[in-house]
Amino acid sequence: PRATLHRAFSLFLFDSSGRRMLLTQRAASKLTFPNVWTNACCSHPLQDMAVDEVDDGIRDYPTFPGIKQAAWRKCRHELGLDLRALMATTE
Repeated sequence: PRATLHRAFSLFLFDSSGRRMLLTQRAASKLTFPNVWTNACCSHPLQDMAVDEVDDGIRDYPTFPGIKQAAWRKCRHELGLDLRALMATTE
């Protein structure tokens, strides 16, 4: 079946050398692409969150804080990684 067009993101994590990328394996129970090796995580920005994750293309350009918040949220949920803390140690 064809899905409707919607906002989504894919998160790719690289080591400090930029040569190695974290891969994760999708669960066998997933309806789409079970057991497939893929990027770190994927999800969708959510509306009505404490920090709104749905960006306005004009107002939020070029920083897009909403989608960054969504990526941080999903990475914490899926991988247990706090990207904000990790980014603070590498900047």
